[in-house]
Amino acid sequence: MDNPRTHAIAIHICADVDTTGLHRTWPPPFASHDTLARARRICERAGVADQHTLAGGLATTAVLLDALGRAARALGDDGLLVISFAGHTERGEGPIETTRWCLVGGGVPLAELADHLARLPAAARIVIIADTCYAAAIAAVLHGPQR
Repeated sequence: MDNPRTHAIAIHICADVDTTGLHRTWPPPFASHDTLARARRICERAGVADQHTLAGGLATTAVLLDALGRAARALGDDGLLVISFAGHTERGEGPIETTRWCLVGGGVPLAELADHLARLPAAARIVIIADTCYAAAIAAVLHGPQR
């Protein structure tokens, strides 16, 4: 018997505590919890039952990349992945690919995030909701078949 594949998954990242920039620590973003709540409601109303929240101490690079790996294995060929991120983004010292979502204990470069998204099934759809500075930078680095 084949494993049933999931039609839709949402991963919500609320990086509001102990987020770290390369040169300084910033105060928590004011609207991150509101953004998370709104994204969860939107997904719920759209029929996305499989929702995961990475907040507080769970908003780390390792946990996020693990969640993306699990999503890549679980999503069906025509699946939908919704990622919402509310937190700080740091521009980085190089090309746009070095821009990082700031997470607890560090951050994830957008190039690494794009590499993980490229592992999703080829026909999968991706929706990214980014409540952050440099929000549109992710669009410049995506390179998978879902672009």
